[in-house]
Amino acid sequence: MTARVQTKPGRPNYYIVIDYKDADGNRKKKWVTTDIPIKGNNKRTIEERRKEVLIEYENQDMEASAEIDLRGDILFTDYLAQWLETQKTALADSTYQVYKYQIENHIKPWFELKKIKLKDLSPDILEKYIEEKISDVTGNTVRKHLVNISKCLKGAAAKGIIRYNPAKVIEWPKLIEYTGAQVYNEKQILKLLNDSKGDPMELMVLLTVYYGLRRSELLGLKWSAIDFEQNTITIRHTVTNVMNVVNRKDQTKRKASYRTLPMSETIINGLLAAKSQQEELQRLQPNDYKNEGYIFTRNDGTLILVDYPSHHFQRLTKKIGLPAIRFHDLRHSAGTYLMYLGFSVKEIQEWLGHGDINTTLKYLHFDMDGKRKMLNAIDERLKMAK
Repeated sequence: MTARVQTKPGRPNYYIVIDYKDADGNRKKKWVTTDIPIKGNNKRTIEERRKEVLIEYENQDMEASAEIDLRGDILFTDYLAQWLETQKTALADSTYQVYKYQIENHIKPWFELKKIKLKDLSPDILEKYIEEKISDVTGNTVRKHLVNISKCLKGAAAKGIIRYNPAKVIEWPKLIEYTGAQVYNEKQILKLLNDSKGDPMELMVLLTVYYGLRRSELLGLKWSAIDFEQNTITIRHTVTNVMNVVNRKDQTKRKASYRTLPMSETIINGLLAAKSQQEELQRLQPNDYKNEGYIFTRNDGTLILVDYPSHHFQRLTKKIGLPAIRFHDLRHSAGTYLMYLGFSVKEIQEWLGHGDINTTLKYLHFDMDGKRKMLNAIDERLKMAK
């Protein structure tokens, strides 16, 4: 077995190529990706990594005929099902439902048809899976499948059931960053606020424009989160819909998402009007009204459909003549508008409830209005300097 350093046209990082023979004596190659860039003085670094990889693969002895733990005779899909069961208590309900959907609707059918045993799962088989699935779904989605597969196999390798994790030695589909978010400028935001008055989504639009709330945070708002004495609103409960399962949790997406924000007179008046309307509906339906404490409900007090904001928002923007954007893009619009007003990225991060400031940067879109503002600032400054 040998290992050599290799590059690929158009690729910025080095690769390491493993040359080995399979059980039948046939010569094979395995390409291993690295994060070491070709540019710069990295020859010593890549050489050290080459030696590490060679030792790692020699220890793993991928094609050796040594006996494998008998537990490896189990079908991969059966072991995957066992692994998924262990994740029930380790994951949030919504995350578990996503894992379950991916496994049962994509991964399991493909591998079950081929009846592949856990011990026989190889890099070549995983590469075949990628090749076939990527024609049906996006590369980003296939990467999510591989995350589940790799986590499962990592545990099997740690227990000695298999010699190594084959998902670690293949080249995953390239991650494509989503750049499709569109945002409203100041004039469009004002039009949205004015023209949505009287619409069932009026208060939703108002709160999302001001606070940049996630849909799960918006729908999770309860009257108990509103302090009319201190004039604050606390984001601490969420409502999500994952694979048609509605999850209500006294928990935010991340620790940083739990936040208390001040309320202006505009926000207070909007909430008081909604509260008054709910109380009237409850008075008219003393026996049928279900008071669950949520702000955004149907006429009988039950929680509105989780997809309602996204669907109705499309109808609303079309009716008032605004460009079609996703409801989630209002969150992007809120962050971008705060940047336009001169707030720092750190301040916007805390306002939006992001755990990582790099996530916040993805929410800030420098549009033509921002560029004009920058130009005017430069122009005014230079005029003063004359």
